[in-house]
Amino acid sequence: MKKIIIALILVISSINAYSQFDIPKGADKIVIKNDRTAQQNFLLSKQILADNSIEIDKQDGDIHQVKSGKVKLNNYAYYIMLISSKDSLISITGTWANTITVQTSSLSLPPTAYTVRNKGSDKIVFTKMDDFATKFGGKKEYLLTSTK
Repeated sequence: MKKIIIALILVISSINAYSQFDIPKGADKIVIKNDRTAQQNFLLSKQILADNSIEIDKQDGDIHQVKSGKVKLNNYAYYIMLISSKDSLISITGTWANTITVQTSSLSLPPTAYTVRNKGSDKIVFTKMDDFATKFGGKKEYLLTSTK
């Protein structure tokens, strides 16, 4: 009986430990906690983008924010990351769009941008952003900030 109880405790604790590493469904923000200043995190963001051959579309040193250029997902879609740096924290969010423009004789509809989330087809892009976030080191957390 004692062995059964110990086995159950081990199983329950291993399930709990595993679930701490699951990314919540619908998460739309990756937060990386570290011990760097906002300026150090800002410079690190730019360096990691450069190291991964990702262009910087916009940057603002006053608010420590970088917007990546378009990152090709495939022949039909791309995504863009917004990286915000603060003391002890970096956050990454993203949008994605297809490259197909709908055009008729009287109307042209440009691609629509969508928030990157950890669900459905967005999960592919979220996983790419999560892999990118791993390059910062530190402890990652995932947040659901949008209800759309």
